[in-house]
Amino acid sequence: MIVMVALSYRFLGRRHPKALRREDTNTDQADPFSSPWAVLKDLVREPSRARLLLMAGIFCFAGMWAALRSLTTPYGTEVLGMTRGAAGGIALPGAIAFLICVVPLAYLSHRLGELLVIRYGIALFVADQPAERLQHLYDQGRIRPLANAPVIERKLFERSHTVAMMGVEPIQELLRDGYDVILAGRASDTALFAALPHLNGADPGLTWHMAKTIECGAACAIPPDANGLLATLRDDHFDVTTLADGSRLTPRSVAAHTLYENADPFHIAEPSGTLDTTHATYEAVDERTVRVRGSRCIEADGYTNKLEGAELVGYQTVIVGGVRDKVVIERLPELLPMAKKYFDAKVLDVFGGRVDPDTIDINYRLYGTGTVLAGTEPTPLQPQELGVLITVTAPDQGTAHAISTFVAHASSHLPIPEYDGLVSTLAYPYSPPEMDRGPLYRFALSHVATGVTPTELFRTTTEEL
Repeated sequence: MIVMVALSYRFLGRRHPKALRREDTNTDQADPFSSPWAVLKDLVREPSRARLLLMAGIFCFAGMWAALRSLTTPYGTEVLGMTRGAAGGIALPGAIAFLICVVPLAYLSHRLGELLVIRYGIALFVADQPAERLQHLYDQGRIRPLANAPVIERKLFERSHTVAMMGVEPIQELLRDGYDVILAGRASDTALFAALPHLNGADPGLTWHMAKTIECGAACAIPPDANGLLATLRDDHFDVTTLADGSRLTPRSVAAHTLYENADPFHIAEPSGTLDTTHATYEAVDERTVRVRGSRCIEADGYTNKLEGAELVGYQTVIVGGVRDKVVIERLPELLPMAKKYFDAKVLDVFGGRVDPDTIDINYRLYGTGTVLAGTEPTPLQPQELGVLITVTAPDQGTAHAISTFVAHASSHLPIPEYDGLVSTLAYPYSPPEMDRGPLYRFALSHVATGVTPTELFRTTTEEL
């Protein structure tokens, strides 16, 4: 067995050295595969230990066979008094057993190695924040609003669910500890891809820009695709390549992705700093590859973690309808405020005063009149038909559904002055038209926690499977 290992090393290490070296290995540095001890060290450090387990098993079986084989020596025939036929009859089954067990032994070693990795290699981040911790930060003035953030008060944290968005540092801490699988509760999308190269000393600006480019897979490809991208990060640039057949990348499509979920494509904030792409250049290497240079990272004055929180607003029932009548379309804007006053009185009447109309929200959205732009339509629209979305929100689902039944009925028979008698003003595609949506939430936080360490707000647990 020792002879086989030596011959394997001589053949692989001496005759095919390029097969064992990285392409970018510096010839001035020592070759990590120049010594059998380095190969053995790599074997022992392998997380799964699969090759080590396999070799141990082979040595055990080989040792057993060697012991049986020794019976055919003079020791077996002279000292033990065995005939060569009897000794060979014992050694032969051992040899056959050794040959038969090699394949299942290799499989079991591989599977056991996988189980070792899974059992000891998973870490879980918990990113949700206890109300007491947030109130403590609030009392110390360490919660700062971002642009256009809602005004908050201390009790908000008791009725909302809040998470903190982690950067690369918590992930890097676990990578240093040797974990192979890390589940992050809430992290910056780019941090997931930037953590490892950043840990290995890659340029911060290029690292963050590369991570931003590949965070959504091939979303920047033409056409956009759900597959991944291949990113190659070097000292002064990175290359990004689309992998899907029939897709391509252009400098414009790659640069445009910096606008995704960002108001400013040139300055993208992260917990530890800001990615500055002002002087970034984009160059087409080929139809499927774009090269990016010139990105830089501006370190923040203080570390921050973004806080994202949502609170329960109520329970909602929706009604979808449409109208084609031009007279009705023209009258709806003035009829709907009148209908809402009618509904307030109806709520008091139907529930006998047990439900306060002020706790009920009845909303109409008229699609086709500029609803998407919320009153900022640059030119007046002359719609031929409208889509009508009615939402009824109440403290509980039963109340919302009950109110929506008479809202739907009344909305389909609004009084139109130009018509005599009862007319149909809305048409519903479903019967009954009321559809319960369940609980309704709204974003209540768009703030950052200041004066924190990179790992302070995150709890880490390990799981054994």
